[in-house]
Amino acid sequence: METVRISVLDVVRRIADVAALSVFEVIRDGPLDVLGCTVFNIELARRLVNKGLDVRLVSSEVNGLEGLPVVEEPASDTLLVTEPLTFYSEYRLLRSHALVLMFRYGNPGFKECLRGLDYTMLLPEIEGRPLPDLHTAFVAVLQEAVTSASEGHHVVGLRVSDTSDYFIPNSDPAEVKRRDDAIVVRAVPPYRLREGRVWEAVARAVDQVRFRRVSRCFQK
Repeated sequence: METVRISVLDVVRRIADVAALSVFEVIRDGPLDVLGCTVFNIELARRLVNKGLDVRLVSSEVNGLEGLPVVEEPASDTLLVTEPLTFYSEYRLLRSHALVLMFRYGNPGFKECLRGLDYTMLLPEIEGRPLPDLHTAFVAVLQEAVTSASEGHHVVGLRVSDTSDYFIPNSDPAEVKRRDDAIVVRAVPPYRLREGRVWEAVARAVDQVRFRRVSRCFQK
């Protein structure tokens, strides 16, 4: 039996590649603070640094990360917020900053919270379908990748302890990265399994993700 294992963290990194391009179109020169030390935020921040932006992660729980500065309070005029829990828990920090938001929250009070704030909203979408947040897009990509990679093969498995752990700030990024989360594809003879084909399926799924600017409001 042939087996190919695709790390779920690699899928997160590929989505971060797409997200970084969209953020860079909005923030072409820093500085920029990314609110919350999550696995996804770390990967996104590293890609923005590689594009030449002055980027910091804002977290009181992490002392430092290789290649990334971490601060307890925002030091720039612009904050990037990737998920709604951080928006509400850190709302006190947001009042005096321009915001880049990568989610739409269902709570009707969310729109009211944005009143009077400067913000740009970059919503994930797949094949033109707007999605409410990054985690929803991530799960959709995993499902599509599993379905595509299973063509002609006997068993497809997906092992993820908790998909939200890659995005929410109360997870330990180091612990999440140590896990064995994976898309696992197995082929039973006479089927042949090529690792490149499995990666193609994952790449096709990630290629469907886009970030569309749906709202912009600068009032200062």
